[in-house]
Amino acid sequence: MDDVLAEVAELGLTAKLTPVAEGIAAVSRCDLLRDGVALSAGPGYGAGESADRDAVLDALSRRFGGAAWLRPADVRAVPAPELATGPLAADETVCALARYTDLPVGTLAYRRLLAAGLGPVAAVPAVLAITDYSRAGHLLLRHSVGDVVDYDALGTRPAASAWGAATTSAEATVRALTGLLDHDAHESMLAGTRPALLDPAGLPPDLAALLAAASLAAGGPVRVADLTAQLGVPAYLAGDRAAWGAGVSFSRRRALTDALTGLLRSRAATPAARYPALAEAAESVPFRENNLSGTAPELLAEFLDSLAARNLTAYLREHHTGRVSVVHVLVPGLRCRERLTSV
Repeated sequence: MDDVLAEVAELGLTAKLTPVAEGIAAVSRCDLLRDGVALSAGPGYGAGESADRDAVLDALSRRFGGAAWLRPADVRAVPAPELATGPLAADETVCALARYTDLPVGTLAYRRLLAAGLGPVAAVPAVLAITDYSRAGHLLLRHSVGDVVDYDALGTRPAASAWGAATTSAEATVRALTGLLDHDAHESMLAGTRPALLDPAGLPPDLAALLAAASLAAGGPVRVADLTAQLGVPAYLAGDRAAWGAGVSFSRRRALTDALTGLLRSRAATPAARYPALAEAAESVPFRENNLSGTAPELLAEFLDSLAARNLTAYLREHHTGRVSVVHVLVPGLRCRERLTSV
């Protein structure tokens, strides 16, 4: 925790930590302040200090996700049609930009993620990575690099991308990829394929107790969908249409724990019993514990192998390096939560 707070101080910021919830689904909130003014905020989950640490890391990633940190030298204007014929041709927003305009759009340099390290450079539209890049407050930045596209008329489109922050680049990248596959888990649930529901009868006692706590909070039975077959990585989705918790990990135990605690952290939960069609269409599958673990580089290699098995490629940009690495990862062609409206 000391190294993370030292990085915050070096950036001229102050971290204000506030406990939000305690117990089995503890939550902390971190507000990053400069001269008493809040610049970004993030949640953190877990027992003890881990919730505070995660909250600070999340707030840092959100801070670097804003255009205020961009310099004109970071942005290069590339004609939109040229992007649609490059390595990002599978990305929905890139294709939409190419149909929308022939003008140059601001891009950032990303590197292809390979098991052996970083590969070739790819130009990624800044609007995909930086949430407020298209807003009026950053018009001067866009025009200074030759980007005069009216993004408001294009509208916002979801991107298969996520941020991650940690004390090493590999761990930050694993965090980002985990977040991306969380998104993919939601989309897989909505894709119309026959769901596989976890059979609660075979759960270990501690996980059974966690499921019981989630059911109590939801006011009725909680269904847990096993999405491992679709994603190629142990993944669970707990809840139903009104509230969800997702978990992705190479450890089935960790994935299920994250899904159930994620549901517990939701503000409201609707009993899955109100949606009997889900249970009627599903097949029941047992829980098989594997308790895998590994270093961040090993887990990253596993993630990349999983994506490669689905003919998907990840691209990465390190937005900040120091005691804390802040990265953004994009996976063209990966499904995202564009049709999920109440998570």
